[in-house]
Amino acid sequence: RHQVSPEFTCRFVWQPGSIAIWDNRCVQHNPINDYHGFRRVMHRITLAGDRPR
Repeated sequence: RHQVSPEFTCRFVWQPGSIAIWDNRCVQHNPINDYHGFRRVMHRITLAGDRPR
């Protein structure tokens, strides 16, 4: 549960037109299903490049 402690999390409040981007090599995505009645569109993009530091 260490990784989901509040001091290590970023809470994103979705609004119309919102865009969120994260690097899966450095973070853990922990979605919370709190957008009832709304539709979210997600696209996965994979980039080639160096390892994160």
